[in-house]
Amino acid sequence: MRFKAIQYVDSVPTEVADALAPEEALQISINGKPYTLTMRTPGDDKYLAVGLLYTEDILQQKSDLLRYRERPCLAEGHFSVAELEIPDRLARRQKISARTLLASSSCGLCGKTDASGMNYPQEPLEHNLRFDISRLGDLLRQMQNRQPLFQATGGCHAAAAFTTEGKLLSAMEDIGRHNAVDKVIGYLLTHDLLDDATLILVSGRVSYEIVTKLYVAGIPFLASVSAPSTLAVELCNAMGMTLLSFCRGNKATVYSHDASIVGAVECASST
Repeated sequence: MRFKAIQYVDSVPTEVADALAPEEALQISINGKPYTLTMRTPGDDKYLAVGLLYTEDILQQKSDLLRYRERPCLAEGHFSVAELEIPDRLARRQKISARTLLASSSCGLCGKTDASGMNYPQEPLEHNLRFDISRLGDLLRQMQNRQPLFQATGGCHAAAAFTTEGKLLSAMEDIGRHNAVDKVIGYLLTHDLLDDATLILVSGRVSYEIVTKLYVAGIPFLASVSAPSTLAVELCNAMGMTLLSFCRGNKATVYSHDASIVGAVECASST
């Protein structure tokens, strides 16, 4: 969608029609009851809902989703509803009532009512996988080639899942960083590809909620174009996950479990 605006260059105004990333509300309901209202970029809503419920430990496997449908809700405001039916034993769990507020497109924790909703690692991921750092540039290019909305608007995040060999399994865009990750994980779960995914690359910064989503999905490598938070680094160290950030061009900074990185030349000292 394009919006008229006035662009100034050297104080000279020019009328422009800018393409902007869409942001609309999606209500996710479980067994007929509202669970959360999230702001997202429309498209791939099933994967977003499935991925969100999986990383919140509500859905535990693909077969837990008994039925899914979408419908518009124009009478109460222009938003859509994703209705998921899951087994009663899962719907009765305490987690179902954990979100009562709006989850914005910038925060994966918005809507939590208390800190007990934050998932901390019980034990680290166990794996013997290695990532060849020389593949990183190709992974970045593969993700960037599947970011048409970002190329049109400059206002959208992306996430992409890869195998250890660098094969692209899924790439999704959304105005929210965590939404893009949920869409990818939801796609992987729906298409029985979750066990094949070993690395997720994200276009933005890395904070608590992104790390915990990958931990729940059992994905040990997380790479980001932008910076990590202190908690993200601490959690990756505790969770047995390798975190690579500032992945741009031929550069990357490894903040945790660097022993899982191969294909690098001898480390040069900065002192």
